[in-house]
Amino acid sequence: MAKEIPSVGDLRRNSEVTDDQIVAVLDAYRKDENAKPFAFKSGHWIDVAKAILIRLCTEFAEVALHDAVGLGGEGL
Repeated sequence: MAKEIPSVGDLRRNSEVTDDQIVAVLDAYRKDENAKPFAFKSGHWIDVAKAILIRLCTEFAEVALHDAVGLGGEGL
């Protein structure tokens, strides 16, 4: 079974990344949306653009599924 990939929140709660490192990642992404994935000192890395895309796609799919089964949706 594949190991679950921890979220940045999980890494922060486990003190594997610091608030300052998270801020640095976001600052780098805001300066250049095409920036390469960022490596934390812990050895974990994040591709911010890909993480945002995955999150948006997941939210869209959830809304579409709720609409498809008649539960309605709040929208994005």
